[in-house]
Amino acid sequence: MARSPLEAQLYEITQEFVARIVAVIRGASFADVAGYRADVGRARGAPLRVRGGERAAPALSRAASASRGAIATGEAEAGPKRRGRRPRQSPEKRAELGGRILDVLRAASSPLGARAIASEVGLAPDLLAAPLRDLRHEGRVEKHGDKRATTYSAAP
Repeated sequence: MARSPLEAQLYEITQEFVARIVAVIRGASFADVAGYRADVGRARGAPLRVRGGERAAPALSRAASASRGAIATGEAEAGPKRRGRRPRQSPEKRAELGGRILDVLRAASSPLGARAIASEVGLAPDLLAAPLRDLRHEGRVEKHGDKRATTYSAAP
């Protein structure tokens, strides 16, 4: 089916635009991509919508979650994908992560979720479970909410 001149121009511009975005993302560090807020142009908390009214996840979130395991192990670009569970964290490593988490929570103006803490610390969210649990048991961190709505703050 033949395209109209307008359709052809719009298609060409769109292809160039997408190619430029992909090039920028490929050239960016993971920390830059993970820290990018896709909701900058929207009202805070407003969901992204696509045709048909269904909710869509930001494309960067899918890319970030796909490489989560490789980032946590320091093998972002190289090496095979790991299967199965990660090895346990040593007590020293959990204590070091706990200190970094506390620094982030003390600097925050409001309670933060695990994903926000993870992006500030530069690790995958699942690596924070044990240090957060330890900090809560020590009384240094307070938990607010349940399940996906859980946020954390530094204890006063």
